[in-house]
Amino acid sequence: MSFRFLANNFSPEAVQAVYDSISCATLLPSEMVAAAVYMQSGSTAEQIAALADQGCLMCFHTPGSADENSPLALLTVQEGNKSKTFYTVDFGCFHPEMALLRARNFAREHAVPVINAVSLLWNDKKSCPAKTDDSSHRLFIGSDPEMTQAMTMIFKTCPAVAAHITFWAEENRVQTEYNPLWRELAERRFTEAFRQGKPLRRKRGHKRREKPKDR
Repeated sequence: MSFRFLANNFSPEAVQAVYDSISCATLLPSEMVAAAVYMQSGSTAEQIAALADQGCLMCFHTPGSADENSPLALLTVQEGNKSKTFYTVDFGCFHPEMALLRARNFAREHAVPVINAVSLLWNDKKSCPAKTDDSSHRLFIGSDPEMTQAMTMIFKTCPAVAAHITFWAEENRVQTEYNPLWRELAERRFTEAFRQGKPLRRKRGHKRREKPKDR
């Protein structure tokens, strides 16, 4: 399953590199997508092996099906002259506008910047778990700078990173820039599924993932 998902979303070179890295370290299915992101952005098999040994690739994303649309995306919060970029593995499972509204409300209630509110709300579910009646509970973000940089590097050159969402906090505005390669692949899958009369497989969003291990 994981290799078929990788083959559909990453370059052949990156997929081969992930396969080769298994000889250096045992990669779990949940580590292969994270490994492919790093490989696509130029990391070596030895570097991936080191990251795997450190536990830095765990619980990133395990594909629900081989032909699912990649749920990886970047999320930047712009507030005044400050900004912070996170990544999410739940693209398509939350409403960005509702997430921004919740972050703004939380920031106002707790007298903190919206950037901090986003981090508190979704980067540490233990300190501030999302409410079950709020669709934003289907959002989980990470702030690992190396993963964020790797995903930024491959955005628009690899269909694995679906979009770059920007929260303009002071303007209460959301901007979503789609990766044209991801959109083309998603549309092609939809067309093929429609022609074959098959239901389009979607990522299971109801089950919350564990928090990726921070470095």
